[in-house]
Amino acid sequence: MSAVLADANTYLAAYCLNTAAWDAATDAVKTKALNQAEQEILSLPWRYGAPGANQANAVYEQAAFGLEITQTRANLQAQGVTAAGISGGASETYKPTRYGFPLAPGAQKWIRGWLIMSVPTR
Repeated sequence: MSAVLADANTYLAAYCLNTAAWDAATDAVKTKALNQAEQEILSLPWRYGAPGANQANAVYEQAAFGLEITQTRANLQAQGVTAAGISGGASETYKPTRYGFPLAPGAQKWIRGWLIMSVPTR
């Protein structure tokens, strides 16, 4: 599966509301986002037989999400930070990422039921 920019643009224009960062990005940046999103989605523990359309839509959602989230938060989560704040001010709490990267809520709806939720350890 290789994500196609035209297909991503068509899908996101038709089905997603929060695409400001995607809309503002150049085609080169969008292509990079699609490549990264495809690597992330394909790295998930898939059951056999997952439909290609579900994977493609998840990739489009993940790519747009990747451009929307702040890299500061993603970097903090990747380093295992669970909470950050300012003394007496605002604070944020982060859930641990199950797969090593934040998974777009829109991508989750397309892959629900197609992932192996627990992987046995030795």
